[in-house]
Amino acid sequence: MAPRRKWIDRKLLKELCLSQCSNEEIAGALRVSWDTLKKRYTEAIKIWRGEGPMSARRRLYSLGMKDIPITDKDGEIVGYKPASVPSLIFFLKNYGGMTDVVRNDQPLERGNLPTQFEAADVSGTDRPN
Repeated sequence: MAPRRKWIDRKLLKELCLSQCSNEEIAGALRVSWDTLKKRYTEAIKIWRGEGPMSARRRLYSLGMKDIPITDKDGEIVGYKPASVPSLIFFLKNYGGMTDVVRNDQPLERGNLPTQFEAADVSGTDRPN
């Protein structure tokens, strides 16, 4: 007689795939071997793993684009601000091509701050007529 086929909770499998769990984590949570999952659900796992980041990007975008009304003391709407500025910045950096400006300026040492500015030479030779 063939061994009894293990029952696998497809809803839990989908949630684990959407949250980008590793193969070992998924197999452990479902109490089956990864080979069993791979044999029975290869296509579904591939699809669900692809949907996870896409769903997160959609939520991140909608969170960053949601506007919160700004009201004055009388309750009148005077403008809007984004609900989550950090979410919007993260989205733009990762998917919109925005980058941080990296500066390599050397910090000034304490006590070596400039105290005077030199006057520029404006003695007639370089001035336009």
